[in-house]
Amino acid sequence: ELIKRGNDLYEEYIKSTKNEKVSNILNSKDPNIIAYLETTWTEFYSTDPTTEIKSKISSTKKYPKKIILFKYKSKNYEQNNILECIKCTKSCYIGEVDLYSGQKCGQGKTIYSNGSIEEGTYLENEFIGWNKLIDNQGIIYVGLFNKSGLNGKGLRYNKEINHIYKGDFLNGLRHGTGKDYRDNIKYEGDFRKDKKCGKGKISFESGDTYEGEFRDNKFNGYGHFKWAKNKHEYKGNYLNGKFNGEGFYKWGENEYYNGEYVNGIKEGFGKEYFGGKIEYEGIFRNGKRDIEGTEYYTNGNIEYKGEYKSGEKNGKGKTYEDDGNLLYDGEYSNGFKNGNGEEYKFGKLIFKGYFKYDKRWQGTGYNGLKEVIYELKGGCGYVKEYNEENILMFEGEKKKIKMVSEKSIIPKRFLYSKENTKMEKDLKEKEKILIYQED
Repeated sequence: ELIKRGNDLYEEYIKSTKNEKVSNILNSKDPNIIAYLETTWTEFYSTDPTTEIKSKISSTKKYPKKIILFKYKSKNYEQNNILECIKCTKSCYIGEVDLYSGQKCGQGKTIYSNGSIEEGTYLENEFIGWNKLIDNQGIIYVGLFNKSGLNGKGLRYNKEINHIYKGDFLNGLRHGTGKDYRDNIKYEGDFRKDKKCGKGKISFESGDTYEGEFRDNKFNGYGHFKWAKNKHEYKGNYLNGKFNGEGFYKWGENEYYNGEYVNGIKEGFGKEYFGGKIEYEGIFRNGKRDIEGTEYYTNGNIEYKGEYKSGEKNGKGKTYEDDGNLLYDGEYSNGFKNGNGEEYKFGKLIFKGYFKYDKRWQGTGYNGLKEVIYELKGGCGYVKEYNEENILMFEGEKKKIKMVSEKSIIPKRFLYSKENTKMEKDLKEKEKILIYQED
């Protein structure tokens, strides 16, 4: 009579707990995903890992049919509604039991009042073997269980089927190697205490990918990130998900940076390449050229060597022609010749004095024989000018220089960056540059 009662209640339970929502989700999913969820021990192990457990169970005398056992006696025991019985008795078991000890032994299912369900193999009341567990949050676990929980190979997914993990477990947590799919983000690699840790590869819905080292679910260590849309890529060291240490960042065909990073920004010594040839090497701060560095022509000769600040030439520096001849040796401010300096032509001194926004302002002019040919004061004076063949082109008095604009007009040479990309220089309103021309 007890066995009959148990079987009837079991059938009632199956009907009452049929989850149409989960069923609809399963029906709407890609058949490949559904097949992925139908895992067995043969997928992970060459031999049955539960052979010993099954042997012990088979040697135990047990009731041949399913019966129902409640953890505690209750006056509601005789009720037909199994869910009410669970509520009063904390849990119930439907399945095979040991004939003599009354312990769970064989195939069965335990339903707990908090909503979690165990289904699979029991031995001496322990849920062990290749089993299935549904926790009270609706998370489904399928795999090799022992007294401490899911340990070994297995599968975990939620009822919405948008987060799936298949691989190694330790006490119910992802631990070891495995594959994790969550909201179209795919990860395959190492886990430690339920977090990505070790080596792995992750693919995003956008098509971006990262392959390298992880710690605490973040990029940590050496890794390689590729952006699908703009084809940029980074190879180097990470710390807590950001570029840190030595790194290589490529943003175009033969255009890249190789150097140091701090918190995702160029910081320290680095080199920039354009067209596969070095264009700058030196110090960076906050992502900009700073302190000191060297710019190069495409032929490899030095174009400028000196001091920088916030991405501009600032301080002392030297500028050269592409054939190696010195052009200017002196002071710079915000990218302009500003301050004391010497200007050269064909490697010979032609002016020594003070410069103001790239213009000779006050000083002495020379010919190729170091002979004084003019003096400038306030941008005007007696002048002799020669062409590249050293032929005299102009001799006379330079008229007074007047200011024609206080607007932030940008000289033409600043309208093109080293990347050959047209761009207007961003100048703050308060940093107005005075542009001068001859009267």
